[in-house]
Amino acid sequence: MIDTSSKFETLREARAEARVKMAESTLEAVKKETVHKGNVLEIARAAVVMAWKRTVGLISHYFKGGLDFSDLFFLGFAVFVGAQLGSFLGTKKFSPLFLQRIFAVILVIVSLKLGIGILG
Repeated sequence: MIDTSSKFETLREARAEARVKMAESTLEAVKKETVHKGNVLEIARAAVVMAWKRTVGLISHYFKGGLDFSDLFFLGFAVFVGAQLGSFLGTKKFSPLFLQRIFAVILVIVSLKLGIGILG
C-alpha cells in the first residue's frame, strides 16, 4: 500500500447528463414505484455500487501483483456477458419471486462456504 496521509485533501465534483426515451406510462410507473420488478432506481443504484466495489477490488489485486492483464480482460468479459444474460433473464424470463428465491439460495451457499472456510 502507498501512504497517502501526507497528501492534501481535494474537493472533486463529477457531473453526468443523459437523455432517455421511454413511454410516458413507464416514467410514471418508475416515479410511483409501481414497476412489477420493484423499485428500479434503487436497484440501479445498488448495481452501480456493487460494480464499483468489484472494480476497485480488481484494481487493488492487480497492483498487489495478484492479476495480470489477461486475467483482467477475461474477468471483464465474463462480467459483461453475465450482466447481459442476467438482465435479459431478469426482465424477460423469470418472475421477481423466482429471482428472489435464486438469490436467497446463492446467499445461503456462499454463507455456508464462508462459514466452513472460517471454521475449517
